[in-house]
Amino acid sequence: MNTISLNLTLSGELYEHLNSFVANVLKGNNNDFIVEAIEQKLKNEKDQLQVKLMQGYQATKEEDLALVKEFEFADFEKLK
Repeated sequence: MNTISLNLTLSGELYEHLNSFVANVLKGNNNDFIVEAIEQKLKNEKDQLQVKLMQGYQATKEEDLALVKEFEFADFEKLK
């Protein structure tokens, strides 16, 4: 896997909180925590988009079926 170095700017308070949490609770390092947090955020965003798409499809389902029904004859004529 190709890696890229990234310069990140945090407030001093957030940085101290991150350092303390990662060192004392997770016993890991900041880099691993930040990478995992980004991966989780991206997964959550993708999952939320999937839910929104499904809700959109469900919301227009009746309208879509009515439209298909309206042009059903055209499809039938094409098969002849």
